[in-house]
Amino acid sequence: MSLQEIADLKIGNFYTNNEIMSAFKVANSGGIRYSKTTNSIVIFSFTQVRSVKEMPYQDTWQGTTIHYTGQGKSGNQFLTRNNKKLAESNKSDIPVYLFEAFNKGENIYQGQVSLVNKPYQVTELDSNNNYPRL
Repeated sequence: MSLQEIADLKIGNFYTNNEIMSAFKVANSGGIRYSKTTNSIVIFSFTQVRSVKEMPYQDTWQGTTIHYTGQGKSGNQFLTRNNKKLAESNKSDIPVYLFEAFNKGENIYQGQVSLVNKPYQVTELDSNNNYPRL
């Protein structure tokens, strides 16, 4: 895929990690991937794909809103690096694109999304089976 093909992605279609990397010019791993080249953020929701040990913080849908947990496996998550980019994406006018994976390697394109609320904190078990402190 070339850069101009981002607009050609079809909502509901499956895309490989390599196709996503090529289209958006993002890294090959991570739940939040920022591209300086395309000035875009790609987020992945790995719903039920991985074990709680591998992916302790689970994303959930409430109506048409996904409650996305951000990037990190253990301890408190902070608004730094890609989490901060995502949290500030409306203000910085960086488009955000969502892919969901229900089966490993099958990324379903859900389209361009945006933050509808401010980030908030909850307490959940982390990958070390600990509850981080708020």
